[in-house]
Amino acid sequence: MSRDDPGAEGRALELLRLWEAGDPETVALWKTMNSWAVEGMKETYARTGVSFDQYYFESGTYLLGREEILKGLEQGVFYREADGSVQVDLTGKNLTRRSSSAKTVRRFILPRISAPLLRATRTGLLTGWSMW
Repeated sequence: MSRDDPGAEGRALELLRLWEAGDPETVALWKTMNSWAVEGMKETYARTGVSFDQYYFESGTYLLGREEILKGLEQGVFYREADGSVQVDLTGKNLTRRSSSAKTVRRFILPRISAPLLRATRTGLLTGWSMW
């Protein structure tokens, strides 16, 4: 944990940057570790009688969501704080502004944008569409 190892978060962010850039060694390590996790989940689903028509993984949708966030930044929908985090001003939207770190955006917000976009695009529900 980063509280026990102050450099852990920085190393994790560097690995994410390398993964995003397609670094072969990082991607190979990620594929190995991801396959272990996925096989374990599939075994658990099989034991409980749960099945899915299609599996969607955050890693398969992350870059799509990232691109949408970057488009939103370009168009002024979002803005970037000095710490690198991406924010949205919800003043007047009957919502509150929630501050979040770049890590939170990657972990929680991107999947909520990118996974539905991918599903809708693959099923033909969205064509020629832009979020912004």
